[in-house]
Amino acid sequence: KKTLDFIFQTPSKRFTIEFQGGESLLNINTLKYVVKEGKRLAKEKDKEVVFALVSNLTLMNQDYIDWIIKEGVSICTSLDGPKEVHDKQRRFEGGAPTFDAVLKNIKKLQSQNIEVGLLMVTTKYSLNYWKEIIDLYVSLNQHEIQLKYISKLGFAAEHFDEQAYTLDEF
Repeated sequence: KKTLDFIFQTPSKRFTIEFQGGESLLNINTLKYVVKEGKRLAKEKDKEVVFALVSNLTLMNQDYIDWIIKEGVSICTSLDGPKEVHDKQRRFEGGAPTFDAVLKNIKKLQSQNIEVGLLMVTTKYSLNYWKEIIDLYVSLNQHEIQLKYISKLGFAAEHFDEQAYTLDEF
């Protein structure tokens, strides 16, 4: 509540509240509260607020999809490339690959007319797969691709030296 009160002090008439970091769906009750209370405050204060969810999609289920549709929450996920590339970079705790679960849920969301924004974290390994990455994005009806430079944060920090690349390599 205090965070929302602070956010709504902005002089801007239109702004976005984006849920990201870790896996946002692990705390769905907080997301639901913020959206509900945020919409109430927006009406009360004559502001327009957009809600965006960044998720790895591995916890996505039909109840969450129904809520996303009902509340008009936009959604974005990371898809680092085809299975070989994505699974090298993104794994479940314990080491299992995530590509199949992510792709299944991207397609499930798209089948319900939810546009899923995709972004790709570029690593030294993925540079050699530029064509396959673009082909995958095209096959998923993406009209743009967000290329993100790998940051020395979180899990990537452990392997940063082997995953980072120079500007010339890029």
